[in-house]
Order: sequence, then C-alpha cells, then structure tokens
Amino acid sequence: MFKRLQTIVCALAASSTVAAVAFGNNTSNDTQYLQVALSLHYVETAFYQQGLLHFDDQAFSDAGFEPWVRGRFEQIAMHGQTHTTTTLSALGNDSFSPCTYNFGSGLANVSLFVQASAVFSASSASRALYSQMLYQDVDNIIAAGAAGAVESRQAAWINSAVLKREPWSGPFETPLSLVGAYSLAEPSIVSCPDDYPDLPVRHGLPQLSFNTTIPDPGSFVKVQVSGLNYTGPKYLAWLSGPSVFYTNVRHDMVAAVPAGLQGLSYVALVSNTTATDLDNDLLSAFTYVDFIFNSYASNPGPSST
Repeated sequence: MFKRLQTIVCALAASSTVAAVAFGNNTSNDTQYLQVALSLHYVETAFYQQGLLHFDDQAFSDAGFEPWVRGRFEQIAMHGQTHTTTTLSALGNDSFSPCTYNFGSGLANVSLFVQASAVFSASSASRALYSQMLYQDVDNIIAAGAAGAVESRQAAWINSAVLKREPWSGPFETPLSLVGAYSLAEPSIVSCPDDYPDLPVRHGLPQLSFNTTIPDPGSFVKVQVSGLNYTGPKYLAWLSGPSVFYTNVRHDMVAAVPAGLQGLSYVALVSNTTATDLDNDLLSAFTYVDFIFNSYASNPGPSST
C-alpha cells in the first residue's frame, strides 16, 4: 500500500476499483531531488519572511489571534530556514540562488497568511514523505523524514490550535510527488536567477480551480482550468492518504466530489485513470481542498472499496 497508490474510479453515479497506479517514474538522482527540495524550501522560507515582516504582533492581535501565535510562527520560520541551509550544505557546489516570489492573496491579511501556512507545512510534509522513496543516500532519506515529521507537526498545530479545525486528515499522511509539490508552489515564483537548475519537474501546468472553495464530499463541482488545450477524456484525481480517487469530468466540465473524504486532499485534472505514472498524465497543476470535520466525526480514512 505504501509503495503504490491504490486507485478508485468514481463515476458520477457509481464507483469501481481498478489496478494500483504508481505516482512517478524515478530516473533522476539525489542531487536533482535535493535541488527540487531546495527550490521549495526557498519558496516556504520567503513566504514566512515576507509574512512576518508584513504582519507584526498588533496585526495578529487585530485579526483575533492570541499574542503567542505569532511567536510560534517565528519558530516555524526558523525551522524553514534551517531546512534551507541544511539542503544548501548537502548540495554544495550544486546549490543555487533563490528566485523572486510573489505570494499574492496569501499575504493579503493575517487570516489568509495563517491558512496558507497550513498548506505550506502540509504539502512540505507530503513531499518529504514521497521523497524518502526516491533518495539513494540513507542520510538524505533520514533528513527528509526528519524534516517532514516536523512539517507535519506544524500543520497539525496551525490547523488545530490556531484555526480550530482538524489537526490531521486520517490515519495516513498523503504522499505528494515532486512534480505535484512544485506545481503547487510555482504560481508564487516570479523569476529565477541564471544559475537556477533544470529541475525534474513539469513547468507551467495550467491552474485548476472550482466554482466553490469548500465543496462537500459527494457533491458536484464546476471544473475550471486556465489555458487548457486538451479535448480528450478528463478526470479529477483526488489524493487522500495512500489512495487516489478518480471522478469523471463531463463535457460541461462538471465532476463529482468523492464521498467520504476528510481533511486535506490534493486534486489535479488528469487524462486517464489506468496509467502507471500519474505525473505524466497531469493536465493541470495540483490544488487542494480541505474537507473540514469536527472532533466527533468518525475518522478511519476514506474507504478503498
């Protein structure tokens, strides 16, 4: 289960289980994987630096947060900086300079900063989890696991103690490929320096959005993809824990939301449901949906049958 993602195809009215599908073909090396990690550490570090510079103690207080909340975000920013410097050290001469970033609405106010930070931490944990099966060097495997565990704790703290929502999605963390993680972060990248490497990711994937930011499990959404030039069959791939759920996208770009999803789910538009490499079938960048549930809800994880 942990080496392959179980796939579930959900039609608009019925669902069926199909063969397992791998998340990616791994033909790069540790240096390239570390370079992707560094590029994403740079994004997260810049986000916290800009956010904490922009929002002081009074701004957090005015937004309704207790005084100690900003102090914890200062600590999270320090953790991110340490992850960055550690990766720089591991890369040595293969390291590179950061890009220029614009976080748009993520820094519009304190509340949006806090919500975006939860996604940064959760997606970093998901990417680190996936990275552990890529690295060959045991030191890199351990470092990815150690950093990812802290990112997961940070996401749990932000969601529960700060946002008063669920601290986890279910019994298993959701792995997210380097391509998927980079696609989440790329809209924040404005320009990059000349020494920026050729990363083993896909650049410029169209952005995916829905007609509602908080759809209900089992409901329907209108799928919106900017600049999509593809006329074949389309599906939404919903990642939750070690499983990926597929729903058909109709000709009118309406699709079902799988029933039973809880917590954070990564979702992308894909071209089929039977491939052995989800990354290559992406028609859009990943986005995310948080299916909020309370402390009295049953939380065994989404059903795979």
